[in-house]
Amino acid sequence: MKGPEAWLPPEGLLAAWVAELDGRVVGHAAINSPQPGEEVARFWREESGDDDSHIGVLARLFVAREVRKASVGRLLMEAATAYARDRHLRLVLEWRS
Repeated sequence: MKGPEAWLPPEGLLAAWVAELDGRVVGHAAINSPQPGEEVARFWREESGDDDSHIGVLARLFVAREVRKASVGRLLMEAATAYARDRHLRLVLEWRS
């Protein structure tokens, strides 16, 4: 599968949120379970001693440029952290350079 369809849904999706404004998607956040070879999860396992069942990977977070001062990112992060806290997951951020 190629294109945006390959991006949705990712392997290991645990939860996802979409922010809308006037019927238009303006933000998105997603938490995945750790995947094989994922550096951020490996690093956290080594540092904390936790296993994968205690790790949630914040794999997606975006906010449309035109609404970046409207607290959309903060609201998405609050939803993601509440989800992780309720399930006793350490939320780690996947990033790519």
